[in-house]
Amino acid sequence: MSGQSIHYADYLQLNTLLSAQGPLSDVHEEMLFIITHQAYELWFKQMHHDVDSILAIFSQNSIEERSLLKVLSRVKRLQEIMKVMSGQFDILETMSPLEFLEFRHLLVPASGFQSVQYRSLEVKLGLKMKERTKEDQGFFTVHLREDERKILEEIEAKDGLLQEISKWLERFPFLEFSHFNFWDEFKKSVQKMLKGQENLYLNQSLTEEEKKRFLQFWKAEENHFESLFDENLYEEELKSGRRKLSQKAMLSALFINFYRDEPLLHLPYQLISSLIDLDELFSTWRYRHTMLAQRMLGMRPGTGGSLGHRYLANTTQKNRLFLDFYALATYLLPQKDRPALPKELKEMLGHSYKQGS
Repeated sequence: MSGQSIHYADYLQLNTLLSAQGPLSDVHEEMLFIITHQAYELWFKQMHHDVDSILAIFSQNSIEERSLLKVLSRVKRLQEIMKVMSGQFDILETMSPLEFLEFRHLLVPASGFQSVQYRSLEVKLGLKMKERTKEDQGFFTVHLREDERKILEEIEAKDGLLQEISKWLERFPFLEFSHFNFWDEFKKSVQKMLKGQENLYLNQSLTEEEKKRFLQFWKAEENHFESLFDENLYEEELKSGRRKLSQKAMLSALFINFYRDEPLLHLPYQLISSLIDLDELFSTWRYRHTMLAQRMLGMRPGTGGSLGHRYLANTTQKNRLFLDFYALATYLLPQKDRPALPKELKEMLGHSYKQGS
């Protein structure tokens, strides 16, 4: 109520918060285990709060620059939260494996698998069931209550951040402008670059074996570009899960990377870079979790029935969020080889715009 004073403890509901720890044993270290995991869940709640707001922005058909700035700010906050959460493993590691063993048996079958907040956060960011490892699919809803499964199913049915980003990139303007077609010009530039590389390898003073090896590298690079340009090959990679962004979205992301120095592309480029950073931080957090599990459990299985650190190591590598953005580096060209922008388009990229549907 306006004008009514409020007490610090009441505002933060400290009586509720500080009475929410209920150790199952008299082991001193169990309190640390509980509080650290409760802190994780509080950070997950904040991350949901931010991700939901980002999804609301990207679900619109028209996105203004000021909205992109807000998104970028919140993605950077997600990054900082992930850094804090990774740092919490340092606190957990002050507990020895022997001390953990004193109360670990009381936790079975409770497991981090049952963190609906973390599971749903991955889904909201765009990691869908079909993209998970078979082992992870099997454990995804293990030991969950029916109401918790329903929550995850409802979120799974909606587009996550990766899918919304893909749709945003598909709507990105400027790829075709007057007589300029970035796709066509990019293909010409790639063909010219690859031909130049082939000639360079063949004209070097190399042994036949060295030439053969270099030409193998050249052929591999040519194949990478072919999988990008060929619509059927690209579709096959989408179906296999090797790619997640549509071909048109990938092209827009490349355009943004090529011409990121143009004022209008600063924010889109920063957003793509920030999503790569976020993916890296998620992987770091998973890796720290893997190392903690190995440190505490050795070869023991997890309390939820998994293979312990071996399961975590596999999901750390496989459950990546924004791998397509990492792949952009495969297709970047040196400045001299990039398609030159028409003067009118270059001038337009020096101003702000509102992206239409």
